[in-house]
Amino acid sequence: MIILVPLGGKFLTTKFTIEFLGGKTRHHRLKSMFPPMKPFALALFGFFLIPILSLANDPLLPPTYQAGKEYVLQNTQRTEIAGGVGNQAIDLSLDIVVRCDRAKGREGQRVLNTMVTRLKADMKLGALSMNYNSEEAGSEKTLLGQTFSTILDQEFKIYLNEADEVVEVEGLKDLGNNPLAQQFGPKQLSQMVIPQLNLGIPVAGVNIGETWSNKVDGQFGPGTNLNVDYELKYTGDEVADDPHAIIEYSANLAMQLTGGGDEKDSKMSLKIEDGKMTGSVAINKKQRFPRNGTANITMTMEAPNPQNPSQRIDLPVKQTIEFKTLSVSRTGLLR
Repeated sequence: MIILVPLGGKFLTTKFTIEFLGGKTRHHRLKSMFPPMKPFALALFGFFLIPILSLANDPLLPPTYQAGKEYVLQNTQRTEIAGGVGNQAIDLSLDIVVRCDRAKGREGQRVLNTMVTRLKADMKLGALSMNYNSEEAGSEKTLLGQTFSTILDQEFKIYLNEADEVVEVEGLKDLGNNPLAQQFGPKQLSQMVIPQLNLGIPVAGVNIGETWSNKVDGQFGPGTNLNVDYELKYTGDEVADDPHAIIEYSANLAMQLTGGGDEKDSKMSLKIEDGKMTGSVAINKKQRFPRNGTANITMTMEAPNPQNPSQRIDLPVKQTIEFKTLSVSRTGLLR
């Protein structure tokens, strides 16, 4: 029989007994390369390890914003469009600060006090290049700066109900009617702030290996609905400082014109065909909030020909989106 006994010396000693067929026994001690662990050290190690392993084995609950906490998020996007007036590429990067409180006078609701604190945009349209960087003095005077600088450091509010559905967005200024500005309206920015709410994780939670479906209706500029049908799977856990659940997903995308004008007459009407998306999200199970995520999107966009708006052309589009949580901290509750 082998017995591990800490003897208090410089090494952990293993004592074992060998019994031979003749009835004789010999006792031996072997020295290990590892130093002994005192009983209190073993207890302390177990104290920290058990909660981590316990969370790693628990079902994954829906991530959510918690009242009394501040979240700093980063969203990065790259969009490439082939054809039209030439190849186009748009790179966007935003830092967003979100402070979650209980909503006064709105029973059961929370308010996300939201502010874009950094924005960088690089756009290439054929041979034309345009740039904006909120951290560079004078950049607000550029063409892109005149569009984007108006949303910088402007606090607006996103109201969520108990089911984490967006009830209302208020306080965001109108950026104008140009097509680029239309992608940063209230619904578009709220979609950047709450990517984790699109996962549709059941209230009771999911276990490793389980799959589920979720349908999300978004917006791609005024007058258009973007419908996304997700298929998701909880593939496993990563145990770092905190356990993180890994969600992998695929989705089909479809876009249709709604109430923004007659498709035949609208010069800016768009359609999406063959829209596909794949990606993954890592969720901190202790904080119940995503650590980071990626999405890869391909589609064919049917749009008016810029040189002859009465004609329609197909534009292959490829988009990559990355988001990550830079920090989560307590702020205290709004009373």
